[in-house]
Formats: sequence, C-alpha cells, structure tokens
Amino acid sequence: MEGKSLSEEIKHIIRNDIPLRQKIAIQLGITQKTVYEYAHKKKREKALTRYPIVIEILKKHTGMPDTKILIKN
Repeated sequence: MEGKSLSEEIKHIIRNDIPLRQKIAIQLGITQKTVYEYAHKKKREKALTRYPIVIEILKKHTGMPDTKILIKN
C-alpha cells in the first residue's frame, strides 16, 4: 500500500491484541513480537502495510474499513 500508513488506532490495537498479532505473525511467518515491533516503530510499520493479507486480517478482526485502517502519509 504505497504512500499509506497504519492509523494510530490500528497500531494501538495491534500492540494490545495478542490473538490479532498471532494471526498476522502466522500469515507472515514471523514472531508476534516482531509484529508488535512493526506496529510500535514508525519506520518499520511499512513492513505490515505492504502485505494485502495483513489489511484483510485487520478488516476481519476489527470490522473497520480500509479508510480507518490506512491513512495517507
């Protein structure tokens, strides 16, 4: 997702929702700690937004539309 970042609300949800982090980690083949770090550090969050599957997981888990998940830089 070029030119878009995760919203602050979504980053907060990822940092605090262990089952959600586990879902993302399994799909990306990384640890849930790494997912947490991606959501915590501004420079690293792009690692999550580049995968459409992550956006789909977030939409299903939170019920939020793309417009609430991603924001323009």
